[in-house]
Amino acid sequence: VCSFKKNSLDFVRTVAELFHESCSELTPGEYEQLVHLLFLVQISLWSFAHPAAPVKKALEDPALTAFRRDFSRDLSQTLLLFARGIMASRGSAAS
Repeated sequence: VCSFKKNSLDFVRTVAELFHESCSELTPGEYEQLVHLLFLVQISLWSFAHPAAPVKKALEDPALTAFRRDFSRDLSQTLLLFARGIMASRGSAAS
């Protein structure tokens, strides 16, 4: 488990560096935080966007439209919100 976690951390840091090279709006450390949050959301959002058959059938009810999720759209919006939140928190962290 420890080896897996260390490899995972190396992967997260590599992805964070790649994000930083592509867009330097966040620091590498902030991108690392963003990648960790992204993994958490990705795992939970996937199950909501790909529900089991009985849930999928229930979601055909027009009254339950709010529970239908689009994985790509929702993940993109969440990533953007998290990034904006991290940037906004810079000022409040100094207070």
